[in-house]
Amino acid sequence: MMPQLPLEILDIIIALLPNDKISLLNCPHEGACASEHIEQFLEALTLTPSLACYIKHLHIINYVEEYVEDDSEDEDMDIPVKRTYETLLASILPKIHKLHCFTLHGNGDTRVNKLSPHLLSSLITMLARAEVSEFNLAEFKCFPIPLLAQYCPRIRRINLSHNHGYSYPSNTSVVSLTHLEKPTEVGFVERMVLLEASARHTATLHEATKLPGACLSLARVQEIEVRGRDLSALRVAAELIAETAASASLKRLTCDFRQDSCFTKIFFGRSICNLDFFRLPRSLQTLRVEISYEQGVHFFDWICAELSRNAGPGRGTAALEELVLVIRKADFPELLDVKGLWDAMDEQCAALDHVLCITDCYTYLRQVEIFVEVGPECFYAHDGKETERPAVDDTIPVTYLAKAADGLRERLPLLCRRGIVNVRWLVTEMRQSGLQAAVRALREGVEGPVHVDVNGWYLPEPLFYNMDWDEEYDLLVANGGDASAFINRAQNALPDENDIDMAAPLRPAGPAPIQYIQPAEEETPLQQLIRHWTNERNCPDILPAQEELLVNILDHIRRQSQTVDLLRQDASTSEDEHVRIMLAQTEMERVKFIVRSYVRTRHYKIDKYARFITTNAEVQTRLTAGERDHAIRYANILDRHLYKCVLQSLPPAQAHLDDNAAFVPSMITQPDKTRPVFVHALQDCAPIRLPDGTALQMKKGHISLVPYYVVEQLVARGEVELV
Repeated sequence: MMPQLPLEILDIIIALLPNDKISLLNCPHEGACASEHIEQFLEALTLTPSLACYIKHLHIINYVEEYVEDDSEDEDMDIPVKRTYETLLASILPKIHKLHCFTLHGNGDTRVNKLSPHLLSSLITMLARAEVSEFNLAEFKCFPIPLLAQYCPRIRRINLSHNHGYSYPSNTSVVSLTHLEKPTEVGFVERMVLLEASARHTATLHEATKLPGACLSLARVQEIEVRGRDLSALRVAAELIAETAASASLKRLTCDFRQDSCFTKIFFGRSICNLDFFRLPRSLQTLRVEISYEQGVHFFDWICAELSRNAGPGRGTAALEELVLVIRKADFPELLDVKGLWDAMDEQCAALDHVLCITDCYTYLRQVEIFVEVGPECFYAHDGKETERPAVDDTIPVTYLAKAADGLRERLPLLCRRGIVNVRWLVTEMRQSGLQAAVRALREGVEGPVHVDVNGWYLPEPLFYNMDWDEEYDLLVANGGDASAFINRAQNALPDENDIDMAAPLRPAGPAPIQYIQPAEEETPLQQLIRHWTNERNCPDILPAQEELLVNILDHIRRQSQTVDLLRQDASTSEDEHVRIMLAQTEMERVKFIVRSYVRTRHYKIDKYARFITTNAEVQTRLTAGERDHAIRYANILDRHLYKCVLQSLPPAQAHLDDNAAFVPSMITQPDKTRPVFVHALQDCAPIRLPDGTALQMKKGHISLVPYYVVEQLVARGEVELV
């Protein structure tokens, strides 16, 4: 007989099964009230109010303030409702006065997705008085959106998603805010996320910001992300873009043009672009777009027209630095023919290649990433039936996908010559957003093809195997491909150790082939360690940890030490061999010194910026698990020490470690990215923009003194090193 579990564990198990009715029905134990945890949270804040200043992020998921009992057998009968959470949450919100990010998600039940006036009043009061800079709301109806523009000037990032089909109250007076004073300052939203479900929310907020007395403005938005593919969301985004034109504030734009509503079908199904209202501003530095191949021709016509308009005579240099295109390919030829795969986009690719390279307006462009997205509908088993989990290497050969990407790259010769274009394929095994997967791959530094599994994880590199060139050629010829294209590519390939000199080249006469950037000579692990060590010592910020490199080097040192000990204990070892052993030991000590110095440098930075690391998720991704734990422990110990020694004796208004007063440096020490550094170019680099607005293009071997933030991306990509 199984031992009886403690009631506390049973309560936790039952709390994790709110939707599993069968398990709850068979459970003889009645779980504790679901509000127990939130009651404990409220009790802790009540007993120790000083804890509230340490709460920076509050995420409430599946929130229901009205618990619905639907045991009635009569479906037409009114469902009894009992309130449980409204008073608790309304009591917690006023106590959290140092909150930076607040997220409130409903559970999707349309019967209980309306917030009470009392809770709305507490929520708006908290957003107005606290330091909330990011506000996320989902799955609620009748939220008084205009009140955000009237009372919340500190909000910088807004996401009003998944509230489709819900109406807004025409009168916001249902929320009592007589205790609040109208702010005199005006705040500017920096980031907006739009879905087709939130287009109406954003439009309402946009209208409210133009009313007299509004304290929130959308005129200086720096980043707009349109995740929806409905035309209404694009129209709202176009209005926001038009409003930012005067301040030229918009720097990043991410949007999806795969929806058919972006195009108008005429003349037997032929489509024309319906995006004349959507203009790209010249201030854009990053443009990320996803399209479908079926509409790709019309989209390329539109984007080339927009890029040409921004590169018009007398308009100066455009700010575009990064262009990310995700082209979703829904189907492939039956015989996997590569030759005519991209013929429909020949003219458009040539126009894009020309406008980005021939004109002098895109000198800052440093990266063009193109992903050929392959969805799950492209993969079928050999018997014609779709598998539950598509297997890429069992259906469409990986080498065919690589050749498809190469075929698209060959249509962009000028960008290839500049060395800034990269074409690779992207596989999503579920109905995932290919654009979000591509952006995350770029952010995390995933190189080569990208394969995202059903859980959103990147599959390991060994899955992307490469067939032998002989097998590739046989596959190409068997499927009706162009053998001459393969021969030309083989002749122009880089030499390897198995090449045999021929008496005469088999290269046909014609124009000289495009000279691609040759890969740099591969560094040894020790050279890599020295470069990362030097970068870490001279960089004002914390660079990504080289955990795998350190593990390999330390393992090699351990094996070398074991070998040296065996040789020293061997009586037959000669005097000359002892000298060589001593030299080997000296070299090992030299490597150990570099490793210790590298680790010490990182620990010094972690101790110095510990409190900043605990509040910044992006910096935490650069640390190892041990470094993250150390930073959290160090920050907690330091906070407790300062609280016990000083803060508890101060008035509550001054007993904080993160006050942000105007014209006063932040109390949280952050890396100074404006500090000048010496950089040495390891290869020819794309132009970079200096603080005075001028452009600097570093050739290989060039050394410059610039602020670190100017070359931050070049250091991350390994194109330069700090000296």
